[in-house]
Amino acid sequence: MKPLKYFFIALALASLVLLPLQSVQAQGMTAPQWNGGLIIGSSYVLREGETATGGAVVIGGSALLESGSTFYGDLVVIGGTVDIKERVEFSGDAVIIGGSLTVNTEMRGDIVIIGGPTYLQDNAHIRGDLVTIGGSVQRAEGARIDGSMVDNPALPIRPDGPGINVPAAGPRFVVDTNPLVEIFWLFAKSVGYGLLALLIVLFLPQYTRRISDAIVRQPLMAGGMGLLGYILFVVVIVALGLFSLLIITAILTIPLIIIVSLVLGAAMAFGWIALGTEIGARLIGLFNVEWPLPISAALGTFLLTLVADGVGFIPCVGWVVPAVLALLGVGAVVMTRFGTQSAVLAANQYEVGPGEPSG
Repeated sequence: MKPLKYFFIALALASLVLLPLQSVQAQGMTAPQWNGGLIIGSSYVLREGETATGGAVVIGGSALLESGSTFYGDLVVIGGTVDIKERVEFSGDAVIIGGSLTVNTEMRGDIVIIGGPTYLQDNAHIRGDLVTIGGSVQRAEGARIDGSMVDNPALPIRPDGPGINVPAAGPRFVVDTNPLVEIFWLFAKSVGYGLLALLIVLFLPQYTRRISDAIVRQPLMAGGMGLLGYILFVVVIVALGLFSLLIITAILTIPLIIIVSLVLGAAMAFGWIALGTEIGARLIGLFNVEWPLPISAALGTFLLTLVADGVGFIPCVGWVVPAVLALLGVGAVVMTRFGTQSAVLAANQYEVGPGEPSG
C-alpha cells in the first residue's frame, strides 16, 4: 500500500499548493532570497548562487535549477520538464505531473513523477523514495537511491477468500474499482471544470457574479428553488415519457426530453462555476493579491470540484455535500434566470405594495 500512499500525497500536494501564494517573475529571481510562489504559463529558473525557500509551483512551464543554487521546500511542476543540475542543494519533496525529470545532484526528499520519464545521471543521489507512475526510469551507474524505488506499481488485486464452494443462485457481477484510476479521473474532472470556468467567466463575468451573489445572499431560497427545480424536472420527464407511450408523439417528446435534460445540465454547470467563482474570489482576498476574475474562478472551481467530489468517496454520506452544493447552484440559476437579472433586486420589488412608487 506504500505506492498508493505516495500517490495520495502527490495529488494532495499538487492540489493544495495551487492556492495563490504570491506572484513571481517568469524568468528567475532578481532577489537572492525568495519565499515561494506560483508561476502559470512560464518557466522558472534558479540561477547559480541564488537561494529559494518556501517551495515553488509551476503550471504549464519548466523548471531549471542551475549548478550552485540552493532550493529549500517542495517543488511541484505540472505540464513541464524539471532539470536539476549538479552541485544543487535541494531539500524537499518534488512532484512532477505530465513532464520529465532530470537529476544530477543530491536530493533530500521524496520524488513522485506521474506521466513522464525520469533520468538519474551519474551524480544523482535520492535520499528519499522515488515513485513513478506512467513513465520510465533511466538510471546511470553512479546514481543512488537510499529509499524505496517504485516503478509503475501494479494495480491492487483483491485477495481471494477462503476456498468454500457455494452454489451460485444466479448470475454474479463483480466490479473491481481501482483507486488510482478514480483519483486520476477526479483530478482530470477538476481541471476540466476549472478550464470551463475560465472560459465562462471570461465571456460572461456579470452573469456569473449575479448567480454567485444569489447563492451568498439568499442561500435558503436558492436551495429551495434548486430542490423545486429538480422535482419539476422529474415531473416533466415522467410526463413526457408517459405521453410518448400512451400517445404516438415520440417524434415530439424525445427532442423535448433531450432539451429539458440539456437545460438542467447547463444550469448545474453554471451554478457550480458560479459557486467556484465565489470561492476563488474569497481565497484571493485572503492573500491580499489581485488576480483577474477568470483566473480566480478557475482556481476556485478546481478546488471546489476536487474537495466536493473527493468527499463523495465517503460511503453512505459522501453524496450529501455535492448534492447540497448542486441544489444551491441550480436554485441560484433559476432565481437569476441564468444570470440575466439580479435575484436581490427581484426580491426587493415584491416588497413594494400595489399602487406604491418603486423609486
